Amino acid sequence: GNAQVSFEEGELYIVTRSTNAKRLFIAEDFNLSDSLSTHVGIGIAEKGELKIYHIEPDTKPGEPALSKVSLADFTAVPDLAGYTVWKDISAGNGVLLRDTLKKWETKKVAFDFEFDLENENLYCSEFVWTVLKALQNPSYGFDPTEKELDDFYKKTLGRAKLVYIPVDFFTKSRMFKKLYQPALPAAYATGTQTN
Repeated sequence: GNAQVSFEEGELYIVTRSTNAKRLFIAEDFNLSDSLSTHVGIGIAEKGELKIYHIEPDTKPGEPALSKVSLADFTAVPDLAGYTVWKDISAGNGVLLRDTLKKWETKKVAFDFEFDLENENLYCSEFVWTVLKALQNPSYGFDPTEKELDDFYKKTLGRAKLVYIPVDFFTKSRMFKKLYQPALPAAYATGTQTN
């Protein structure tokens, strides 16, 4: 269980997970330094339990891509290779964070299969980035990453360059401290970022 970690009321957390299927292409090709994480969500502690808001592509038609889940549900995926929990140590975002996430609960969000920062649809890390921007904390200065694409991705995405938000974009900030990373396969432990 997660007995080692207690979540502080109203504090901001970021949770990533890694799945074997996506690790080789998403994490290795597009992350900044974490070669394992393939999905990210933003969490807030409510009554001692972490509630994670995240956007997934595989929701049923007509269902919003955004859901609010427990840590147990977030990590209950068939080919989980590991997960990490990070805490925002800049503090003082609680009320605004809660209000911001509440607003998102009522929005119909579709998954962004185009991976385009200009349209209204969102992918997982773009959603977390959007929420962090809404908090207007000057210590979160996250610019999108730009990457020249190889032929495979050029074909898939229909463009030569991708301007995007990597799954591990927030690790560039000293405001996020890794709290917890369960002892899963050794490969996961070595794929941590080192800043």
